[in-house]
Formats: sequence, C-alpha cells, structure tokens
Amino acid sequence: MVDVTLDVDTAHNHLFISKDLRRVRCAYLEQKRRVCPERFSCSLCVLGTPRLTSGRHYWEVDVGTSAEWNLGVCKESVSQQEKVVLSSELGFWTLSCRQKDTFLASTEQMTELMVSPRLHRVGVFLDVEMGTISFYHVGDGSHIFTFPPISAAEPLRPFFAPGSPVMDGGSFLMLCPGLRPSVSSAAGCASGCHLVVMSCVTFIVLGVWPSVSTVLHLHRHHQRLQHSHTPAAATNALQRPEPPTPC
Repeated sequence: MVDVTLDVDTAHNHLFISKDLRRVRCAYLEQKRRVCPERFSCSLCVLGTPRLTSGRHYWEVDVGTSAEWNLGVCKESVSQQEKVVLSSELGFWTLSCRQKDTFLASTEQMTELMVSPRLHRVGVFLDVEMGTISFYHVGDGSHIFTFPPISAAEPLRPFFAPGSPVMDGGSFLMLCPGLRPSVSSAAGCASGCHLVVMSCVTFIVLGVWPSVSTVLHLHRHHQRLQHSHTPAAATNALQRPEPPTPC
C-alpha cells in the first residue's frame, strides 16, 4: 500500500490542506502560499505524491459523508492553468460523486455507476505496467470500476478534488496512512465479488477492510468481465466556489 500525501505546491489556493498533508477541503478564504507554476489556478484540485512511474500501487481515501468529490489518477502533464475537465481522453481517470448518491467514472463518454450509498472509503489500485486503474468499495470489498487499459509514457499522480462548500458544506477528503503490505502476497488469493451495473453518461464539460491481496484478486477478476453501457447526460466541470452572499 503506497503512502500517498498531498502536494501543497499543486493545491488551488481555495483548498485547505492539513499539516500532516492527508486531509483536504474547500475553503472560502484564500490560502497564502508561494507562487508555483504547477499550482491549479482555475479548478479546485490538488495532486498527490509520490510520482508513479512503475509497479503496482494501492491507496485508500476516506470520503466520509461528503456529498460531492472527485478522486483518482491523472497524467503529471495535465494543465493546471485551465479549467479541469474530467475525461480519460484528457489524462484524468477518476471516480466522482454528485449529490451524495450519483457516482461517475470519467471515461470518454462518462459512465454512471451503481454503488452502495454507504460508500465512505474508496480504494484505488494502479498497475502502471498493465495500464489499469481500478476503484473499490473498501467497506464491502466490492469492485466499483476498472478503466480500459491506458498507455502513459509519463509519470502519473494521485488526483483529488473535493466538492465546493456550497454543495458539500466543506467536508474533508482524507488519505489513509499506508500499511505497506507485500504486493506479492496477492498470489493465490481467492475472494468473492460482484459486478456493479453501469450505464453510460455523456459529459458536456468538466466495516471489514479488505487487504491489498484481496484488491489485487478483485482487480484480476474484473479485468475478465465486460460491461454494458446505455447513453444519458451529465456535467463534469470543476469550478472555483463563489463566496457566500453577505446578510
């Protein structure tokens, strides 16, 4: 399990980052930080460290009771100076939550997912050599979604974008500390799992904790499954929050 922390030098100045670099939420007050060319300036996003260039990596994010959030993986070269549009075609492979119980994967035509509304912790698994990115419901060990194989000739970064305080009340996304178990222990692991029904959505713009070996087994199993898609419509723009109107 990779120990992911937040890279403050990439954080939008309306994101509050905790001192331990593990919690992030939106803030009305602009944070005073040094000027960095890699800092997001238009959308409320932050990248994680380390840079992921090879191997298999797994980390978990506690989304708590947040009603709106976005997390996953992106190319290191994504533009931080333009409005972020979550799309795999633009180098973002993410899972998003809208209105607390609508879940979306940032495929070329956005995919709506059926996920338990009690999703409080998300597991993210990246296999750089195989080019696969998968998401898991840590609470019940179920598979949420796996992107089609990607080809990235550059470093990848963990990606986070909490919901605006207007929509979400300023809830935190929290990175869970890495336990660093051996990935090689996945060999021979067996576990039950189920397929989540999905439908395709067109984007207009932007308990029992399973072990890493269980996640690897679920990932291999769902690589063999095919998913059906049905068209619909949605939006995925990540925008800066407007401050509240004074009374």
